[in-house]
Amino acid sequence: MKITKQNYIWYTALLVWAVFSIAILVYIAFAEGNGLYPLYYNVGVKLNDAGNIYAGKCVTYSYWPGFALVFAVLAKLPYGIGRVLWSVISLGSIGYALYLLGRSIFPKSKNSIGAVILLALPLMFEGIANQQSNAFVAALSIIGGVCIYKERYFVGAFLLIFAGVSKVAPMAFVMLFLVMYPRKLWWRYIIAMVVILSVPVLIYGFEYMVAQHHNWIDFLSSETSERWEYRDFWVLYELVTKGIVSGNTLEGYPPMWYQGLQLCGAGTVCVVCLWVRYIKKFSSRSILAIVLMSGSVWWLLLGPSTEIATCVAGVGVACLGTVLAKRSRTGFWLMVVAYICVALGSSGDYEYNARLLTTSDWIYGMLPFGALLMYIWIILCSQRALKVEFEESYIAKV
Repeated sequence: MKITKQNYIWYTALLVWAVFSIAILVYIAFAEGNGLYPLYYNVGVKLNDAGNIYAGKCVTYSYWPGFALVFAVLAKLPYGIGRVLWSVISLGSIGYALYLLGRSIFPKSKNSIGAVILLALPLMFEGIANQQSNAFVAALSIIGGVCIYKERYFVGAFLLIFAGVSKVAPMAFVMLFLVMYPRKLWWRYIIAMVVILSVPVLIYGFEYMVAQHHNWIDFLSSETSERWEYRDFWVLYELVTKGIVSGNTLEGYPPMWYQGLQLCGAGTVCVVCLWVRYIKKFSSRSILAIVLMSGSVWWLLLGPSTEIATCVAGVGVACLGTVLAKRSRTGFWLMVVAYICVALGSSGDYEYNARLLTTSDWIYGMLPFGALLMYIWIILCSQRALKVEFEESYIAKV
């Protein structure tokens, strides 16, 4: 191993990630904390016992019933082992996904790959520490996108569909890749959907899984989580118009105009992707980058249920976009400010300590403000950044 000017960031990233991984796994192993694994464990136990995974100790579980298969397997292990193993899966999957992403976009630059991995870490801490599933789901989305880039369409389709069905918001990646490669993906998506929905039925039975899907729909339609827990564009709207973030529940939320804004926001990033793909005819690396960045920024800013731990979804745009902005010198300071805001806003400890110093609700706007700046960079700067970075644009295969 020889450390040079061309690879020192890469080796620094590996060292930092290794230290972080060991520290967080030791913490999880010896400190019960307030993580979500107890909920996931109860869901796995309930599923193995053919019970209602949306009631009792599992009442706050909100994902697709089939996603609980992951926890059903972990629940067969001793609780302590399963808790650590779940964190290993989350850390390993997102670390591997970021490495694949960096290697696909910057195959000749170890330092750029290392920068992508290193910049991801501040956004990872909250989601890993509280054992949320966001890191795992984001990893599936990124790996699925890389598989499509490498023309492994079936694997990519299965990973993207599973992530999208499980947590809904990753459907942004599913749809964007579909408009990029329609003839390659539409029928593979259908096959993937049929298989993914069929597996839980084959394992647990048709009537039971239908009942769990009904319970899931009932839960989603009656959810009463408090609005201030979330960090999306609605928070910025309330801060500007009212000066405070209300404690209104999600019942009756969002209003129709906000749903329209979500759709328009999705449509705008879709147009940017289409422009890169069909008008400019950029390379497949550019298509991979723009889809993952656009899907991530929409998820962070306008996607459903954007809370602090969901910032893991922003690794695609925050890390990749920052490195692209630096290398291309396109909107660099805009992306730097955006990255800092998202990194700070993704930390529950930062919010808590900031609230000790001020009673202002503006502190809750840090994450969505950063996401808004990233959205602006996607719209105004991403095309030029991709053009500067990947000059070998060509007529990509449809």
